[in-house]
Amino acid sequence: MKIMKHNVMSMDENVYIVYDEITKEGVIIDPGMDAGQIMNAVDKAGITVKAILLTHGHGDHSHATPELVRLSGAKTYIHKVDLMYLKEGTEIDVFVKDGDIIKLVNTEILCLETPGHTLGTISLFFDVEEKGKVFLSKVCENVVNGTATRTPQDHAKATLAPPLTKEMALFDFNNSAHI
Repeated sequence: MKIMKHNVMSMDENVYIVYDEITKEGVIIDPGMDAGQIMNAVDKAGITVKAILLTHGHGDHSHATPELVRLSGAKTYIHKVDLMYLKEGTEIDVFVKDGDIIKLVNTEILCLETPGHTLGTISLFFDVEEKGKVFLSKVCENVVNGTATRTPQDHAKATLAPPLTKEMALFDFNNSAHI
């Protein structure tokens, strides 16, 4: 799996596109405010979007979802607690919970509940290949909102990788391919 980080300038949010280099099938993580800009990046890379994963429901991470679903036919995933934040008309196909594994695009994505920014915040863990090495990657929301609580256990889940079964290191999104 490869990962591209795309910055949508309307709210300066990061959108991640994770894809298989051979099949060109991928997922979009946290599509922010500009579906057209995101689809242009996806189309330019020749990627077929199979799923849209939302780490939480705030608009700067989910607003483009209905339009992207319309354009791509992708399935959507979120924790059900965050439904209240979604733009009207956003349909969800799968509600994820702690420990779920999403099998997509020749990879497994581990979902861990990491409430704090919102009560339904999830962190996603998956393998990414970069320069011939495999890294365990994570996408999570690190900002803590005072209206929700984050326990030390939740914080540990968001910051520590699950047990590793092969030689891996955390992937640095700041050095990932930008589009």
